[in-house]
Amino acid sequence: SVSLCFFFVSKIPARAGDLRKATISQKTVSAKAGQTTDLTAVAPAGAQWVKLWFYCPKIGVTDVVIDKVAMSSSGAPAAEAAPSAPAAAVTETAAPVGPVPEGNLLKNPTFADSDGDKNADDWNPYPPGDGDSRVLAPAPGGGLTFKDADTNNGLGIEQWVPVQAGLRYTAS
Repeated sequence: SVSLCFFFVSKIPARAGDLRKATISQKTVSAKAGQTTDLTAVAPAGAQWVKLWFYCPKIGVTDVVIDKVAMSSSGAPAAEAAPSAPAAAVTETAAPVGPVPEGNLLKNPTFADSDGDKNADDWNPYPPGDGDSRVLAPAPGGGLTFKDADTNNGLGIEQWVPVQAGLRYTAS
């Protein structure tokens, strides 16, 4: 099966292996084939980014097409968020401040591959496929083929999105 995960952080980790140390909070739901799956969480104090991650663990297998994904925000910003890292450390990664962002917050929610490199534009495969037993590829007719027949390695695709502490975020 495929899981849909949120990882809230104050700063995007330089190395993928540092995600667990950088995570302020996380939430995961198991996606069900043929059904829309929703994941909702409030960005905690100090959060400036969320990693939206589709993931099949190394012990699992799956063969699905993810048609599209949407991520939205709602609610009012928290009156006062907990202090975050010093400004110098977050100059390039500061989250937007102000009104609630509208519309789909994700880039390329249909997993299109406009540059022809066989990867969904604006998405990062992690852990990546191998093209054989683990496949992340554009699906015929749109969407993303997510196939994992390897029980020794995981498969995933992720995108980082700026967030505001205190807002509710929903991916579906």
